[in-house]
Amino acid sequence: LIDRKFFILFGFLITAVSYALYLLNQQSTQKEESLKRRESSVPQLPYPSQPKKSLVLVLVINAGREDILQPLKTNSPITTNQSDLLYRATQALWMGSKVDFSSEFESWFNSEHAASKVESEYDVYFVQIELYEDDSGLKSDASQLDRIDAFHRLPNNSGKVKVSNQLPSKAYENRLFYSR
Repeated sequence: LIDRKFFILFGFLITAVSYALYLLNQQSTQKEESLKRRESSVPQLPYPSQPKKSLVLVLVINAGREDILQPLKTNSPITTNQSDLLYRATQALWMGSKVDFSSEFESWFNSEHAASKVESEYDVYFVQIELYEDDSGLKSDASQLDRIDAFHRLPNNSGKVKVSNQLPSKAYENRLFYSR
């Protein structure tokens, strides 16, 4: 008789302890959920993203197209109308990283490479345009339609513009340029 009462009492005790542990577990789960909700309602600052690779577009434009180049020399943003004129005036172009630009083209923007006093109808200008993002329409293998579309996107995809001094045509011979 005592053994049976002992087992029943022991069973109730185990049940009570289990129920108490269950209630404690429920409370901690609710606290965690409440904390998560509070944390999610606090705006999270984004982690700094990787800086975008600085891209540069270089256009080769015949010196006879001074009318197109003059507004660009004021370093004003490229307009939609200018982008269309730039497309038509561009003889060749190159797009690449700022590092590659520095090693291949930057020196041509110094006055030491200016055309001689005797100007030639073959003289050119280089136009440096900083791009906000890569545009497949400006790559060497782009189709003509993609290229036109990319030029139309220039007003929204371009930053600073710099025009070189008038350069002799040899400035873009045997370089990395590709035709428009």
